[in-house]
Amino acid sequence: MKRRHNILLLVACCVLSVVGVQFALAQWVQVGSGMGQIWNIQINPTNQQIMYAASNTLGIYKSTDGGNTWAPSISGLLNLTVQAMAISGSNPNILFCGTTQTGASNGVYKSTDAGATWTLSNTGITEASIAISAIAIDPTNPNTVYITIFDGVTNATT
Repeated sequence: MKRRHNILLLVACCVLSVVGVQFALAQWVQVGSGMGQIWNIQINPTNQQIMYAASNTLGIYKSTDGGNTWAPSISGLLNLTVQAMAISGSNPNILFCGTTQTGASNGVYKSTDAGATWTLSNTGITEASIAISAIAIDPTNPNTVYITIFDGVTNATT
């Protein structure tokens, strides 16, 4: 039994070594210079060429070519300190982003046109000082959104 255990351990180590070599060959490449600190990134679940990045100072950026180029996606976004973002799995044209309490018009923003325009959507949030730290969209109903704020969890139906 001890010999069998040692053989399994040896096989596991060899597999981990091969995986480690594969990861070691990957190289990181910087794209999107000048976008500020990126706090969140989302990839469209039906088209991986479409990506969104949330910046701490410049709002939302969108890429339609797999991250090679980026353009601002901020029409209607009145607070550009974006910390959280989510894409609906059932309708990837629906996006939500959350801002920190820095600046005016903070809270949750919704886009129904794949980020072309944004609308403040704080319905159901009762906090006086809204700072969104995370967003999750119900997988079957994109109108039900869960958010975390710095002092608790809230959900709202938009």
